[in-house]
Amino acid sequence: MASRTAGVINDTKFDVDAEGRFEIRLGGPEQERNWLGLDPSATRITTRHYYENEVSAAADPARNAALQIEVVEPRTPPPPAPNDESIARSIRRVARFVRARSLEQLPMAKREQPAFVSIVPNQFPKPVPPETFGLAAFDATYSMAPYYIGPDEVLVMTGRWPKCRCANVSLWNRFLQTLDYANRTVSRNRAQTTLEPDGSFKIVLAHKDPGHPNWIDTEGKPFALVFWRFFLVEGEVETPQAKVVKFAEIATRR
Repeated sequence: MASRTAGVINDTKFDVDAEGRFEIRLGGPEQERNWLGLDPSATRITTRHYYENEVSAAADPARNAALQIEVVEPRTPPPPAPNDESIARSIRRVARFVRARSLEQLPMAKREQPAFVSIVPNQFPKPVPPETFGLAAFDATYSMAPYYIGPDEVLVMTGRWPKCRCANVSLWNRFLQTLDYANRTVSRNRAQTTLEPDGSFKIVLAHKDPGHPNWIDTEGKPFALVFWRFFLVEGEVETPQAKVVKFAEIATRR
């Protein structure tokens, strides 16, 4: 797994034509725009595409961010044909990755966490940029904490969306996998959130539908991770607050 982020480019630093096309050069001679330098220690390139739609983009199989990648110069010769040794080496590499992200992954309390991560259930830290934390984005602001609620409880989260390009909150398991986004509402963005009269939000984590417009489905899991993400923020981000209450206190008659 990546241990640090070596560079980032977002759409404020590259040009997009009238049809939505763009081209970014990675490495090579430095350019003022549409260019990202390649750190000699970098081993992977990650692209992220965020949407604020009322219907989950992740759950839409027709949604596809079509990308092409081309090596310009110098071109390298084709790799050797696969053989028993190279295939065995690849299988070992996959096995190491899966084991590192499952059986060998230490509990959160036994690992050093970045400033945006809390290990206290139901208590979010102040949202801050991740700096060079691995797989994170320099231009994002994060806040993450575990939740813990009983079978007859819900977690009520309150706050205000900041002025930014995009903002959302989602549920992950302890292996940093998003919960069942294809069949359940396990996240909320600003377009999916009904605001209070004063412009604030109230989002409810519950094991079953409480009748609240901002319900996030926990799949019945008493424990998971709540991850807040805010992109290209202008100004401070208000820290979300959370309170555990009984399901009967929040549920509405239908």
